[in-house]
Amino acid sequence: MTRMRQSNLVGAKRNTFGGSVIHTWLTTVSNYFRFVSARKPDDSAKILPDWKLLFALGLSLTVAIVLSYQIADPLLMQALGQGALPGVWWMGWITHAGKSDWLLVSTGSVLLFMSIYKFPNLSASHFIQWHHIFLKFYFAFTAVAFSGLLAIALKNIIGRARPVLFEDNDFWISSPFSDSYLYASFPSGHSTTMGAMIAVLFLVAPRLCLVLGPIAFLVAVSRFVIGVHFPSDVVAGLALGVIFTWIYARSFARKRLLFEFDSDGQLRLRNSAVDRARRRLRKKSQSLADLGFGLSRRAAKNRG
Repeated sequence: MTRMRQSNLVGAKRNTFGGSVIHTWLTTVSNYFRFVSARKPDDSAKILPDWKLLFALGLSLTVAIVLSYQIADPLLMQALGQGALPGVWWMGWITHAGKSDWLLVSTGSVLLFMSIYKFPNLSASHFIQWHHIFLKFYFAFTAVAFSGLLAIALKNIIGRARPVLFEDNDFWISSPFSDSYLYASFPSGHSTTMGAMIAVLFLVAPRLCLVLGPIAFLVAVSRFVIGVHFPSDVVAGLALGVIFTWIYARSFARKRLLFEFDSDGQLRLRNSAVDRARRRLRKKSQSLADLGFGLSRRAAKNRG
């Protein structure tokens, strides 16, 4: 009987602990989105850039895809017809780095940890930096996830056949809404993920982009080297990931989260804003709620 009671108590404690963690996490997430929606938007620039720039980007992308389709796609099929391309063995290994799973799991794990665990003795200035780091991982996670979902939708709608199905000089066969792997070539999902990653690194960690950017580009190239995509699929995927992430970052800047607009309406990282907030807190303890981080005045004083 005593053992039964002890086991019931242990089970109750576990349930209480699990329920408390879930409740804390849900509260944190709810407060975050409430905080974002309450922020006054920056009206100095729009999320979508000037229409002339968009037109130039769209035209350049169209030309790049058409040239890839007219020149690079036939060359690829000719090379594949003569046998495997050089380097296919190690390209087949590196191409797995283009899967979005590892990026989503890694950044998602950090987000989950940062939204559940709170350091008890974190000063107000360090809390601002903590929030800034959280936003970087949140931006990376959602940019990869949303661009990947957009690529999947386009694959389904367009339904372009993969190179393995081609036997003649017709390099465009499509079966829209077929929901089949063999008809999901355009755009390349791996390349979209790599394009999004390159854009994220360029925006939040430019120095790291110089190191990892070429590797990400090589992963995208590996998709047509191993014969599962056309070069035009890869070009479209890279462009989709980069352009989506850039416009997505502008939506963050609109709310002055992680990014901001400069006097010319261009996008820039808000590191300077974080440093300014830190200096203000050193001079005078004030509410983090006034700065947009959702802590009460008393909590800010205790942390400051």
